[in-house]
Amino acid sequence: MGKHLLATIALLAWSTANAAESLKNNLVHARDIPAVTSATGALVRTFTFPTGTIREIRLPKGSKATYAISAETEIFLLHGAAKLDTTDLNPGDAVNRPHGTLINATAGEDTVVVGWTVGSSVKDSKGMVFRMTDTKPEPVANWVEDGKEVYARGEEQLRGRTPTEGASRWISRRYQFDGNSIRWANFQKGGVTVWATPTGDNLIYIAKGRFRRVEGPEVDEVAEGDVVREAAGLRGRWEPLEESAFLSSTAQPPSGAARP
Repeated sequence: MGKHLLATIALLAWSTANAAESLKNNLVHARDIPAVTSATGALVRTFTFPTGTIREIRLPKGSKATYAISAETEIFLLHGAAKLDTTDLNPGDAVNRPHGTLINATAGEDTVVVGWTVGSSVKDSKGMVFRMTDTKPEPVANWVEDGKEVYARGEEQLRGRTPTEGASRWISRRYQFDGNSIRWANFQKGGVTVWATPTGDNLIYIAKGRFRRVEGPEVDEVAEGDVVREAAGLRGRWEPLEESAFLSSTAQPPSGAARP
């Protein structure tokens, strides 16, 4: 068998294996997912990936809309205010293993909740409410210095260091649950993150602003309401085009199960 034929077969095999691992399959614009009105008045967009699901749940202002938690394993209140049964939730609050019914608790604006259906590294992970006031805002920056990628997290690592031009800077908040977490990253405008290759799938909801997302040779822009899957093993980076933020959780398989 000739070398050229072998090379062609190898390329075809690579293309087939990586077809689902391309940016076009890992990025979904909100405009392409119509919101479905539930029987109880909630507007729901569902973004489904091989390793998990994100839902945008909107309870319109001035309505009596509700949403019964079903498959969601984590939720984050992005805008407005809500009650989860008898528990009050405010912007920036998150819940692991939620159950019950979400009720709009404000008349002045839509209440928007982001929900994930993902696995956990811990069997029978515990339910908990994690308040934004219980998180610690942590400065993060990464840049290239003398040809080397630098990643600095926290005041201690940043102390005495001067990120070079083009550095990416953001404030991170981590909601650490039993077996998984939600990460809130609020980026300054400008700069580009260094290339990163995640070891597990991250399901990301764009909470504010606009980013340019790069994966290998592919480039696309995302805006508020869009969703991105950072696929395990796929190298990529982010460029915030204005002050922007995203929410991320890891689509880990259920404890003891094989990875999808």
